Amino acid sequence: MIRFFLQHSNPPPPGLRVGRERGTHRFWIHGIFSLKLYPTYTYITSIYCQRDPFRYNKIMQKIWTDERLEWMKRDVLPKHRTLRECVDVAAIKFNMKVSIRNFQVAFVQKYHANPGAYLLTSPLPPVLKDTPPLENPAFLRKRIAQLEKEIKASRGSGEVAALVKSILHGAVQEPLSPPDWLQSPPKHKKLFHGVPTLFISDIHHGETVFPLQVNSVNNFNMEVSNARIRRVFERALYLLDSVFQNPEYPGIVVPLGGDMVSGNIHEEIRETNEVPIFEAVLDCAAAISAGINLLKCRFPHVFVPCVVGNHGRLDKKPRAKHGPSDNYEYILYHMILKEFAKDPKVTVMVSDSFSAHYRIYGTRYMLTHGDNFKGGSGIAGNYTPWSLGDFRLRKQMQTMSSWTKSPTEYDVLLFGHFHTYFPGRGFVVNGSIKGFDEFAKKMGFPFEPPQQALWLTNPDYGMTFNCSVFAEDPVKSAKDTTEWLSLPNASKK
Repeated sequence: MIRFFLQHSNPPPPGLRVGRERGTHRFWIHGIFSLKLYPTYTYITSIYCQRDPFRYNKIMQKIWTDERLEWMKRDVLPKHRTLRECVDVAAIKFNMKVSIRNFQVAFVQKYHANPGAYLLTSPLPPVLKDTPPLENPAFLRKRIAQLEKEIKASRGSGEVAALVKSILHGAVQEPLSPPDWLQSPPKHKKLFHGVPTLFISDIHHGETVFPLQVNSVNNFNMEVSNARIRRVFERALYLLDSVFQNPEYPGIVVPLGGDMVSGNIHEEIRETNEVPIFEAVLDCAAAISAGINLLKCRFPHVFVPCVVGNHGRLDKKPRAKHGPSDNYEYILYHMILKEFAKDPKVTVMVSDSFSAHYRIYGTRYMLTHGDNFKGGSGIAGNYTPWSLGDFRLRKQMQTMSSWTKSPTEYDVLLFGHFHTYFPGRGFVVNGSIKGFDEFAKKMGFPFEPPQQALWLTNPDYGMTFNCSVFAEDPVKSAKDTTEWLSLPNASKK
């Protein structure tokens, strides 16, 4: 069978009559069969057909010129066994992406012959003897496949996470249990307020929020993020020391609930981030470490449990296998762990799971990010996915605890992700430091200022004194009244 490319400008070999019905795409070849072209490209036995041959010829002539085809026929095809090897050599030489099909079509069009007839057929090709391994495309493909298998095997054995830990702080094992001072209340004669908790999450460090795109209600960048982080730590100290008279605290808990950095999971965020991801990780770790240093000057102990969020993941789609270790925030947390590894007052617990468990006296807490809670349509809003997610997790943890006898049940669930502050008895939803952004504006979400959650855990009453720590001051206008109480339509005396 003769191989040829059906077109108008270059007729097929002599002996075959080719025609087309007027006004249709139906071609006939005298003496063989007829065919009708539905797709753009059609390959039938040994005949190549193309719907728009004039446009295709113009594109093919730019890629496969006569000089390149002659070079392939003279110098490349006789030295290789397969067309794939020949096309790889051409792609390296011309620095362009080349397909086997296009090369076959151009070669048949010019020489009316199968390029496979010019390939090397000897049992010992000289090109494989003389070509160095790093320049041989076949060797490189085989080596890449071998390395991919080794990477998958190492990921399954947890070597990547162990390597990150050993590089950052020289130890594979870090403290995975809460400190002892959280377990039993101190002996006291006067009123004991409890252990404060400052919940930090959803910073989105490195992201840029443009004021003109959110009606000028928010402005966020690296400088603003650092200022808000510092302001949250300072105001939390002010509230804990000024609200109560001469309070005594055995320590403070600072859960880090994920989404510390903006990440690269969305193209629009990646294009508008102020700095690359690793610069954001380094700067955010320094800002949080400075806040922890501020707290340890006031409190005798600081406990920092950490879980990753969804914005720091390496892949665009969420993954369950090795999800926490395949996350930029996993590195960020271990940098903080390295910073306070030799400090007896600070305990950092980085979870290798998507959740972390700890107990303050008799109240059991479970920390997670909350990105697996879906839904929120209807008048109930976000309360539907919150309550449904809490119900499912409680049921799951209760079943696990009854079967494995491990303390996985919890009393209070802590999560963020929704950028909405909501304190409750069964769960606490944290706000954000980034604040209102373009996505919330487009989706019609309610406005909320940047804020973080603060509360006390009492050994007798559990969670008490819930309040929010605002990261920004409200903008005052001339209409704001200075009176402590005012009534509508009240006459002044």
